[in-house]
Amino acid sequence: MLQTPVTPLEFWFDLASPYSYLAAARLPALAAAHGVAVVWRHRARADAAQPAVGQALRARIHQAEARGLFGAPSFWVAGELFWGNDRLEEAVEWAVRR
Repeated sequence: MLQTPVTPLEFWFDLASPYSYLAAARLPALAAAHGVAVVWRHRARADAAQPAVGQALRARIHQAEARGLFGAPSFWVAGELFWGNDRLEEAVEWAVRR
């Protein structure tokens, strides 16, 4: 029997945030237990000195802003935003149900 693929979970993080660090520590095991693929997205705040790197960071910032992300950690699953370390389990469950 074929299983339906689980919707991936985007993990937007900033390691300057202690809550992002806590979520990053818990996420791999929780996602693996539910068969959820995780896309790691660093929420950069400043441009780098190299133009190509700066352009990539600006693109990532614009993507985060377009999705309404306002803090870290944030989880984005199938168009739904979950904000905060305490919403990690809910985001994984949402990914499984999609």
